[in-house]
Amino acid sequence: MIGKTLAHYEVIDQVGAGGMGTVFRARDTKLGRDVALKLLPEDFARDPERLARFRREAKVLASLNHANIASIHGLEEADGHVFLIMELAPGEDLAKRISKRGALPADEVIHLARQLAEGLEQAHERGVVHRDLKPANIMVGDDGSVKILDFGLARAYAGESAAEGTPENSPTITAAMTQAGTILGTAAYMSPEQARGREVDRRADIWAFGVILYEALTGIRLFEGESISDTLAGVLKTEPDFEALPDSTPVALRWLIERCLQKQPSSRLRDIGEARILLQSDLNRLPASSTSMPTASDTGQPRWFVPALLAAGLIGLVVGRLVTSYMSASPEPPALIHAALLPPDGHTIAYGDGGHLAIAPDGTRVAFVAMDSLGEGHLWVRRLDSSAAFELTGTEDATYPFWSPDGTKIGFFIDGSLRKIDAAGGVATTICDARTGRGGSWLADGRVLLATSFSAPISIVSAGGGKPTAVTALDSVATSHRWPHILPDGDHFLYTALGNSSELRWTSLSRPTEHKTLLENVYEGRYFDGTLLFGRDRALWSRPFDPETGNFEGEESLLMESIQTSRNFGGAAYTASAGGNLVYFGSTTQTSSKVGIFDLDGTALDEFEFEAANADDIDISSDGRYLLMSFLQDEGDAGKDLWIRDLVRGTLSRVTVDEHAEAPIWAPSQQELVYSIGTTLVIRSLVGARPILREVSASGYFIPHDWSEDGEFILATRSSAHGREIVVVPVDEEDEPWVLVSGDTVNTHPVFSHDGRWVAYMTIETGDPQIMLREFRADGSTWQVSSSPSVMPRFGPKDEFIYYLNAVDRGIISTSMKVTPDGPEFGVETRVVDLPIRSEKSATQAWTLDATGKRVIALIDTARDRGKTGPPMALVVGWQRLISHGR
Repeated sequence: MIGKTLAHYEVIDQVGAGGMGTVFRARDTKLGRDVALKLLPEDFARDPERLARFRREAKVLASLNHANIASIHGLEEADGHVFLIMELAPGEDLAKRISKRGALPADEVIHLARQLAEGLEQAHERGVVHRDLKPANIMVGDDGSVKILDFGLARAYAGESAAEGTPENSPTITAAMTQAGTILGTAAYMSPEQARGREVDRRADIWAFGVILYEALTGIRLFEGESISDTLAGVLKTEPDFEALPDSTPVALRWLIERCLQKQPSSRLRDIGEARILLQSDLNRLPASSTSMPTASDTGQPRWFVPALLAAGLIGLVVGRLVTSYMSASPEPPALIHAALLPPDGHTIAYGDGGHLAIAPDGTRVAFVAMDSLGEGHLWVRRLDSSAAFELTGTEDATYPFWSPDGTKIGFFIDGSLRKIDAAGGVATTICDARTGRGGSWLADGRVLLATSFSAPISIVSAGGGKPTAVTALDSVATSHRWPHILPDGDHFLYTALGNSSELRWTSLSRPTEHKTLLENVYEGRYFDGTLLFGRDRALWSRPFDPETGNFEGEESLLMESIQTSRNFGGAAYTASAGGNLVYFGSTTQTSSKVGIFDLDGTALDEFEFEAANADDIDISSDGRYLLMSFLQDEGDAGKDLWIRDLVRGTLSRVTVDEHAEAPIWAPSQQELVYSIGTTLVIRSLVGARPILREVSASGYFIPHDWSEDGEFILATRSSAHGREIVVVPVDEEDEPWVLVSGDTVNTHPVFSHDGRWVAYMTIETGDPQIMLREFRADGSTWQVSSSPSVMPRFGPKDEFIYYLNAVDRGIISTSMKVTPDGPEFGVETRVVDLPIRSEKSATQAWTLDATGKRVIALIDTARDRGKTGPPMALVVGWQRLISHGR
């Protein structure tokens, strides 16, 4: 291979080899730089499925950008070889350095460990886990700088079977990337959960981080055997000998290694950011009164307390000090401080209907939902004493998070179910069905109080799974119970009762039929430290309260003057902890929704605004006169409902009342419509009393997208085990819906061609969304229509063109379509027009074409904040002082 040229890379010499390929130094003749080429095994070229998977993973890895991570520049094929182009990191790897020098001085290890933690933290925040962290994958430059190599490639490569051999080169042992039964990484540095083939998360890297520090300080490999099996047995059964660490090892560093090397993931250091903060301190100045640092159980404090105690006063983070200060012996609340918590870059915090944020019981972390530039929301976790936040994978469209009492898990609602996930990341598991969940509260005995839907009583279910049992009963006053909050005695709880008004009620599990109405026209009550908090009039209020008797013990007082509340949902965007930390989202002035009508050269033909209402999910009637849409009004309504605007007269008429209906689609006849209520599709007549003609239910969130022009079929999407699938719902038959496009990936926004032969839709495997095409009535091929990230397709008149939106800037793109005996052929993509189309995620469409194909009807983006970071959350440390001592 040396001396050959692959593409425009001249291979100079070999610099390494391992279980996942051979690495060469090469010269990039186009850019005039030296790079590293990793030639992947030849079986990649013979396995299109594995190669496609590797490409998807490599694309994610290429997005990592940090000084301590070796970058991936590209993935190419040439002369029968598949190879990665990577940054060429100078120096020697840490394995060679330890082999030559033996144990390294503590100061050098701390310097290397700090950089290693910084690189890992950046990747973990992006949702990427290394899975094969080891000294051989850590390059140390002559100046002591660190580069982490092969980040995430173990997952990308996944597919080889294990074979006995040299542990340094042990490859992926099973094929199913992140499924149960997967073992990824090199044996000596695998975490116990990896060795058992279980699902892994960032804590596997934290384990490997500890193993590496141990080896660097002692010069001895912690787990080593004659074969991979022997080595794995040591990982699973052998306890580390911490007495082997040099006496000169700082106590804090020794404690850090011990915390990383806990065999139970739940006992391990929770976040590598904690290690980074500790390593940035002067470890020799930290407490050193014993040979090992106290554990959480030794101190009687939560696990986070020890690293926070060590870091306090040393890392220069005022917020961090104040967040942890409430754990001191003083009964006084911590000093008052206000701070802003910025959302992740390019994201906005979800807050419109209240409680999409929850603070951990110990007050150290906050879970929240953040929306990306495509309007897709995911669950994130952030420490309050750090700017670092990380996304919990597998939580797309999550809502209403809440914590377990020990702070190890987070419950949330998604796709018609209540699920739980480890707070450090992992695989989410289903607890129970919850059609349109409205809040939960986790009890100390392992049960969960929840509202399973917007029109249900409060129920209780085991956190281990089961069928919820109602513990309250709806009445003539309240048609919905939601936002339960368990009180300290584990028996009494609060909940919000919605009907014509909003009531905060107090009741108990032992006598649930008896309740006391505490307050009216308030939202989402919670209790902490003798104080009841509740939202009212876009403000947060407090009042002394006895949780066991349900009696107030003083007058109410204003706590925060501006907080986001939702009368429709009875929710308030705040969360608090007993120790004195409060996180909330400030009230925003209601931005009116706008709809614009344009021709295809961008000329505005009409524009209308809806005051104090959020319009969504628009669809135009076949005659072009009536616009169907869903509304969530800022005041007065109990939920989202459907309205029709007459575009000629400018009048509005209401279709549904308090149904929480969304995603409406016209029938071609304009005599019926279909819409979604959570997991149910409703087909309704618009004639006479507007009776419901048919209801079709699914196990997950069910969304209609289009109605065929012959009136026979509805295209819809519903949740599947691994993504979102496209289904066909017969209109006049009682047949069950049938799957058109499977849900192994995210497939959505399907639309019929005018002749009914074709279906265009959007798919997301990994990375950018693309527009695809397939025949409706035939099993067969699919064709990719778009060549750039694209969303929300529509067919033009006569099906000669397909239109769609650019996923980044929402410009309208078109491509011609010609049907040949060999299938459809597509022309060159043309940018038709740039319009201010709203970028937030829409269940059906944020835009549409009328039947003539000459008019564009679109929701207008009034904020024009695409791709930018949204407003912050607010943090108040010592909120009790606002009650005791005023502002």
